[in-house]
Amino acid sequence: MKMLMLRFEKYAYWKDADDGRFEKGIIIFTHAEEKDEENLGKAVTKYVKNVKWFARKWDSNSVILHSFSHLSSSKASFESACEIIDKGAQRLSDVGMEVMKTPYGKVLNFQIELDDTPMARVFKEF
Repeated sequence: MKMLMLRFEKYAYWKDADDGRFEKGIIIFTHAEEKDEENLGKAVTKYVKNVKWFARKWDSNSVILHSFSHLSSSKASFESACEIIDKGAQRLSDVGMEVMKTPYGKVLNFQIELDDTPMARVFKEF
């Protein structure tokens, strides 16, 4: 699993009729790898822990989860990648976080304006 966690000032995505615009939040670009399929439960647990850690750093109770299969040459199946994000979103919701997911399986156009501190950009790999 590879995660690019960003604190943004503004974020927007669009593709055909799907679009979203957000201000001041966190987004997690998520890349599930083939090795994550060996133990999906463990991958989801680590995923959720990292999202919660980053959200706490920013005192945020909301997060955008974005499936982004461009961080590694190893890729989990589409179904497994969706399952990791879906189960992670449910666990985050269960602890009171507001979770939004961008559409799966679409190449989205996006624009992002990041917070200007180094901690606004964190890459995690496990």
